[in-house]
Amino acid sequence: MLFGLQLAWAAQAPLHGRVTDTLGRPVSGAVVQLVDPTGKVVAQTLTGENGSYELAVEGAALRCVVQVSKAGFSADQEAVDLNYPVTRAFDFALGSDDDLVIDVHERRVAEHITGPGVSPEGALDYSVGQDELEKRPLGTNARLNDILLQMPGVALDQNQQVHLRDQHNNGQYQINGIMLPLDMYAEPAFISFLNPQMIKKIDLYTGVLPAQFGFTNSGGVISIDTKTGKDNPGGVFQTYFGQRGVVQPSLQVADHSGNFDYYISALYGTGNNAFSQANPQPDPIHNYTHNGQGFGLFSYDIEDDLKLSLITSLTSSANQLPNVPNLPANYQLAGASAPGSANLDSKINFEDRLAILALNGTPSDDLKWRLAYSTHTLSQDYRPDDRGELIYQGVSARTVTHNDDQSLQGGATWVTGDHTLNAGFYYGRYNLGSTSSTLVFPVDADGKQTSAFPRRIPNGFSASDLVQGYYLNDLWKLSPRFALNVGLRLDSISGFTNATQLDPTINLIYKASDTTTLHAGFAHYLDTPAFQGFSSRAQTSFQGTTNAGPPGVVNPFAQQDDVWDIGVTHQFNPHLSLSLDGYYEHNRFYGDEGQFGVVPIFVNLNYDHGTTWGTELALKYQNGTAQEAWNAYMNLTIGESYQYGVTSGQFNFTPDELAYITKNGFVLDHQPLYGISSGVTYTTDPWTFSMQFLYSSGLVTGIQQSVTLPTVIQTDLGISRAFDIGGTRVTNKLALLNIFDRVNLIRPADGIGVYQAAYAPRFSVFDSFVIPFDLP
Repeated sequence: MLFGLQLAWAAQAPLHGRVTDTLGRPVSGAVVQLVDPTGKVVAQTLTGENGSYELAVEGAALRCVVQVSKAGFSADQEAVDLNYPVTRAFDFALGSDDDLVIDVHERRVAEHITGPGVSPEGALDYSVGQDELEKRPLGTNARLNDILLQMPGVALDQNQQVHLRDQHNNGQYQINGIMLPLDMYAEPAFISFLNPQMIKKIDLYTGVLPAQFGFTNSGGVISIDTKTGKDNPGGVFQTYFGQRGVVQPSLQVADHSGNFDYYISALYGTGNNAFSQANPQPDPIHNYTHNGQGFGLFSYDIEDDLKLSLITSLTSSANQLPNVPNLPANYQLAGASAPGSANLDSKINFEDRLAILALNGTPSDDLKWRLAYSTHTLSQDYRPDDRGELIYQGVSARTVTHNDDQSLQGGATWVTGDHTLNAGFYYGRYNLGSTSSTLVFPVDADGKQTSAFPRRIPNGFSASDLVQGYYLNDLWKLSPRFALNVGLRLDSISGFTNATQLDPTINLIYKASDTTTLHAGFAHYLDTPAFQGFSSRAQTSFQGTTNAGPPGVVNPFAQQDDVWDIGVTHQFNPHLSLSLDGYYEHNRFYGDEGQFGVVPIFVNLNYDHGTTWGTELALKYQNGTAQEAWNAYMNLTIGESYQYGVTSGQFNFTPDELAYITKNGFVLDHQPLYGISSGVTYTTDPWTFSMQFLYSSGLVTGIQQSVTLPTVIQTDLGISRAFDIGGTRVTNKLALLNIFDRVNLIRPADGIGVYQAAYAPRFSVFDSFVIPFDLP
């Protein structure tokens, strides 16, 4: 390259940029030099852990070259003209002397590199890091399900529930590689049981998954890496407040000393926002909550290759059940008048406790293993307004459901030659039960009330499920560009539900280039139903009363799925990535939930057979430095699930509905036909501006699919500024949710298994202050 010989000197801000490999992974320790036209090195530095660098230019010639080199990589360079102020970053992507294959997901180890990619075993991996979460409108004050809604294939449902790829279950959850108890996924369904402030990185794995994942695979796996004391030493106090009486103070403390590491977070929240509101007006009626969440991670390095860790979690909430005004009184109660439906005082409370003790070993670079024991309890306590519920719906049921479980899981990974072997097991015992005391009116053969004096009918239920899973998986590197992942899993469920199944999984991964990966595979899955139920005697005990219903099978079946998945990911450059994925499933005993009567505690049901299909497109853009950065993403989802017949929980339907479903089938109302989530953030120190957008359309309701719900559109804005107070860097974040104040109907009152409508929140304003502090 030829250079001009002008030797005037310039005073400029430092040159900056980032060095990655061709897969977008940061290259640390690379030598970055500024060389003048004579070949003299006038400035030099090394890239940091995240691949970034700054290079002083004071005293340099006006025309120089930035050169980058590191052993094992091809060198690169770019000319820079210092006649003009340098406003852009000088980024470099170095080619490796070795083949870069399969391990695209390794770039996610760096917190700031996130987005769509492919795991080594061929599953689609969509990843979001801590820095990106904190820059969004609500930051980590958002509920976990709100974070998931900004990922591809995730759909909104009432009361903070989400659905992954049109499946009713919420997928499988992991924390630091440890599978959480199965009964945490859908119950308690009304609250998010994990505080997002503890998230360092969250990955959503979908498609054909390796054999190590079992029991709730067809939707996907939600894997969370938590903050640690080593990465986040010190403390953070945060206060979050806004409309509808929302006040939520929280605290995080973390530290690392010698071999001991800990991270603790806790929050307390209150406000008129317990559930999806039941009315379309700006403020919900009777929807107040008091809730608390706590999370702790404690770890100790027994030896360099042996670590002991303890994970603890506690969630507790006391909630009002939202009311609908101006409902007609349907029944007569002796000695009582209708209180007005807006004045009912029904409540539902939740509690969830979890503890996991884990031992991790890494005897060598080629071998690692894990053993973990968990204990978990949860409960739901529904406390009705006896007078009001009897007058308006003819039933008032004090109901308590409770679960407790213990599990042991373990696994080992061994790398030998071109094979990465993974084997392990899961053993869990789940005890579940419920007690209820229900007030009902007697009715005649036509269902008409015959007495104004209610009867009290008690019911009880208890059961136990033994869940076992054993797996063997082999990731075989066939060539520098081809890999084959094959696995076999044996799952067994006995007790409340009985099923045993051998599940194969196979995925072919082709590295078409350093930036493009194709994957295709097939898997057979066994999905456990939600561990909740009611007494089999309830159906007969309520005959001749206002809580009577058609007969049906009480105990659910385990869902069985055959899944085909094909997709491609492409890294256009270190900043822009894309994934396109399509899937088709054949479902047997598709699991769903409804309500037995009108009590807002769900029970299982199964459809006989059906199909689920979908297509997902994800784009992610990231560029900039710590001082100025852009981040943007867009996800498009299209899909539906069509099911025929009902094999359990028939009491959720009328005889006419059952006949229609058996003959014609119907589209499930879990997920809209079209869904879009997108967002953008711009940071220019000390300001951060953010926007996120949610769209869904094509959601139908009613057995005959005769009603299409209005389109859901929500746009949120955020603006934050960091400033120094007495040497402390304080951040103030303002969030504006649903800025166009749209009325978004999530579910109508006449949906299957739904007793009242559910609406998303109207326009809302929230503010928060984040105050870090040093520990003594």
